[in-house]
Amino acid sequence: MDAGPAALELSQSQGQGPAVGKGVDSHPMYPCAKLKLDQLFLQWLSLPDSQQLVSNLVEDAKQGKALKGPSSSSFTTPLSPTTAHAIFASTPPLSPQKCRSPCSPVSPVRRQSSSSALRPPLARIPQFYFPGGGAPVSEDVRGLFTARVNALFDPHPQGLNLEQFSSVVQEVCQLPTILAHPWFERLVAGSSERLVGKAAFVEWWSSRQLVAAPATRRLWEVLRPDGKHHLTYADFRPLLQAVLQYHPGLEFLADTPEFQARYAETVIYRIFYTINRSGSGRMSYRELRRSDLLDALFALEREEDINRVPRYFSYEHFYVVYCKFWELDSDHDFSLDRNDLAHYANCALTYQIVERIFEEAPRKFSSGVPGKMGYEDFVWFILSEEDKTTDTAMEYWFRCAARHGACCSSMGSG
Repeated sequence: MDAGPAALELSQSQGQGPAVGKGVDSHPMYPCAKLKLDQLFLQWLSLPDSQQLVSNLVEDAKQGKALKGPSSSSFTTPLSPTTAHAIFASTPPLSPQKCRSPCSPVSPVRRQSSSSALRPPLARIPQFYFPGGGAPVSEDVRGLFTARVNALFDPHPQGLNLEQFSSVVQEVCQLPTILAHPWFERLVAGSSERLVGKAAFVEWWSSRQLVAAPATRRLWEVLRPDGKHHLTYADFRPLLQAVLQYHPGLEFLADTPEFQARYAETVIYRIFYTINRSGSGRMSYRELRRSDLLDALFALEREEDINRVPRYFSYEHFYVVYCKFWELDSDHDFSLDRNDLAHYANCALTYQIVERIFEEAPRKFSSGVPGKMGYEDFVWFILSEEDKTTDTAMEYWFRCAARHGACCSSMGSG
């Protein structure tokens, strides 16, 4: 290779011969550095462009000319831009031009103009919170509501009776028709004609912003008395009275007022046991919204056999609970003491559990008599005993098992 002696002559003339690799190779961390450098140098030197470059540099050195590195337009070197400038140029290397980062110190005006030009316009986020109530109703939804109301009320300018008002509840309000009975009584309260007029209905419905409200919100407003922000046992009694009076599956209870009262009482307890997770006896809208009560009411409307609605309303479930309580109540004072409860399920409960229940660890008794468990308390107990997989049941037995004051905490506490 012609460039070999020329390269050796150039290295000797520059005083960079063996000293270049010696210091590197003598370092204990780089024992083979010199061999690798020689290999890379020979590989580079074997390139035709490299040979031409070395020959030109040797000729320039012999003639005493200043050595200059290759221009980027005429020769492509394997050296990086910074390395090439450092070897062949007398001036310090310039940093390559790079894009500014978002954190670079650009003036506010310039930053705003550049970012606004590159960034696409943000999509408008629709409003999701309305302090005054529900979302604004579109003209199409309001027009459909008005058309349905007019179709049912206009043929009866004097107002609608209970049967006619049931069609409004089903077609306009899209709620179970069983709700028409307690709602009708609220709207006609204090009226001798017992008719619901169009203006009164529209004003009641619109004032609560229910035209485009979800079904659970409509159910909440129908059940909730004016001025209250929660539901109690008493608020469900008109609904249960309508179920007892109008559902075909409960006609056989017409002549037994005692069983009617106990059935309604048990259903209400079951509803609050499942939905009112706080156990306060005051059901919030949030609890109702998360429940399946509305689905159970629709199922109640579809099924003539009430025992096919196992959620809350089954008569067979009520009868089992009531009969068990009656069997345990030895003196028939409609309350249980420790000895009565100890006979539950052929004395399956331990004395420790019975004692914890009567210490009111899982739940405060509602009987009002010290040492006595009322029917409501027994419903809570038997529902927790028969199905221990529900959240309320697990909370009930957790409090029974907790000792030394720990029963005041809950399962969800840290």
